[in-house]
Amino acid sequence: MITKKVLVADRIRRIDGGFSFIPHRFLTDGFLKTLSQQQLLLYIFLVLAADRYGLSFYSNQITKFELWISRQSK
Repeated sequence: MITKKVLVADRIRRIDGGFSFIPHRFLTDGFLKTLSQQQLLLYIFLVLAADRYGLSFYSNQITKFELWISRQSK
């Protein structure tokens, strides 16, 4: 196993407030390849907007506004 050393200790990330993650399987199982750019953008937005139960309370209208998704691209 490779031993890693922290280069600059005061630059270590700290989680303040919210936290979200995307499982590594998202990349390794090929799911990422199946998504269009808009689908990926929506997925990432929903992951980031979710509460601790995985629920987002953003309306469809606000989500479209935040992501600049036009009505024609349904």
